[in-house]
Amino acid sequence: MKLKVNADIEIVTVETSEEAIRYRHIGGPTIQVNGLDIEPNARTIEQFGIS
Repeated sequence: MKLKVNADIEIVTVETSEEAIRYRHIGGPTIQVNGLDIEPNARTIEQFGIS
């Protein structure tokens, strides 16, 4: 089954520790929808960084 979904996609390059904290980035690559990681277990992690 094919679904047609209209969505805005934004690619964000996280380059600093400050950006990692702002975007709740736990390492890459990652996918977030509405600011939440698609991996439920990753949503409780509080150690953000770049890789």
